[in-house]
Amino acid sequence: MKKLFAIALGLSETASAHVRRLQNSFWKKTGDISPISLPPLVPIAWSSHLFAPFEQLSIPPMPQEVSFSHLMSVGGHLFLASSDDGWLHTVEEIRRLCVPAHEEHPLEIPFPCAPGIYLGKNFDHDGQITPVTNSDWRLLHLTIEWEEHENNLRSLRYGITSDRHVVNCR
Repeated sequence: MKKLFAIALGLSETASAHVRRLQNSFWKKTGDISPISLPPLVPIAWSSHLFAPFEQLSIPPMPQEVSFSHLMSVGGHLFLASSDDGWLHTVEEIRRLCVPAHEEHPLEIPFPCAPGIYLGKNFDHDGQITPVTNSDWRLLHLTIEWEEHENNLRSLRYGITSDRHVVNCR
């Protein structure tokens, strides 16, 4: 079993419910268990070591409201993305604050980080995407363990080590 630590942004209950329906429909098409094994989230950073406590970081305020309306492919995985410049800047700033100085070895990760909501492995999707709007954010420290067989996830489990509400811009 492989194990890494992750920083991610969690969504409001309403936005999570919308994303969960989309993830379930994708899972039925692909069989990829990664998105249904995790809460809806925006993956920010991976590390082989625990991240610094959130209290030691000066986390920037989140945009008041972000609409995720288009699909983005990163490293063979799909994300529900936003074109909001404020959102993109904020995610990059959080990543910069949280990423460890260096890793001794390249990390083998179950899926990449991107400024979008993780939806699972890439596939040809030709349907309409209903936009998902979020205005309530949680910053999460996660421990993620997984097993793969022939490049397919066999199992994935997670634990939330720390959970902090992130204040929105006013």
